[in-house]
Amino acid sequence: MPADESKNGHEFTRLDAPAYYASTVEIIWAGNDCTIVASRPHPRIRIVDGKQEGTVSAEPQVVLQFSPQTAKDLLKLLQRGIENYEERLGTITTEYTTEKAAE
Repeated sequence: MPADESKNGHEFTRLDAPAYYASTVEIIWAGNDCTIVASRPHPRIRIVDGKQEGTVSAEPQVVLQFSPQTAKDLLKLLQRGIENYEERLGTITTEYTTEKAAE
């Protein structure tokens, strides 16, 4: 792999892996498996009686499957990462976290 950039004498190369963007996540537990379906919104249109109608649907981008142990490790890593982010840039607020805080 060719070096993409150098920093302090150390070369970095591009990670050759697919990249996905998702704004919604669904978590499914079945037996000893945790499945995460990451999706993004995608517009849909149809023509009914000559009129255009539109809607937005969730389009799955990637399906990830984990053991419960790996899911717990991922949880801890994400928690630590979010805590560090919020310490530097402020609290992240979403509809979900707002609803959970009100319960």
